[in-house]
Amino acid sequence: MTVSYQYDVASSASGGFIRLLFRWRGSVWKVVYREMLLFCACYIILSLLYNFALTDSQQRIFERIVYFCSTFMDLIPLSFMLGFYVSFIAARWWSQFIAIPWPDNSMTRIQMFTPERRVVVESLHAGVKKGRNECAERLSTQHREFPLEKLVICKESCSALIMMKVEVFKMRYR
Repeated sequence: MTVSYQYDVASSASGGFIRLLFRWRGSVWKVVYREMLLFCACYIILSLLYNFALTDSQQRIFERIVYFCSTFMDLIPLSFMLGFYVSFIAARWWSQFIAIPWPDNSMTRIQMFTPERRVVVESLHAGVKKGRNECAERLSTQHREFPLEKLVICKESCSALIMMKVEVFKMRYR
């Protein structure tokens, strides 16, 4: 869900950023509140156990366990692990971005090699756009994101042949 905050950010009222941070709709807190509550509950339980339920000798043993765990945390730095994670996510995003078929290159070449034939160029451009949308619909895991009825084809610039192809495609694959 996209939530627009541009007018709230642009205001120069004091405490604007804090007010924005605690807004619920589209908030960061909406995503992490369960984990935050679980962490706080575990922290409170451990703190109560340490302060009220354990004896002095048990508290020293608990402190040794905490020290032991903290020394192992320093062996593999968190920034090192985050670097691998970020590089993995960036590589995955880049491979998805590269896989998107962009009609710009083909349309530039078509425009270069068919000078002064506007009808032909517009017809080919409509076909390229139609092909890109068909490809997106076929490859989409959620078929409803790219419905056939909402193809981005400009009816004024399309030839009747392209519109007939769209109708044939609808009948064949529906």
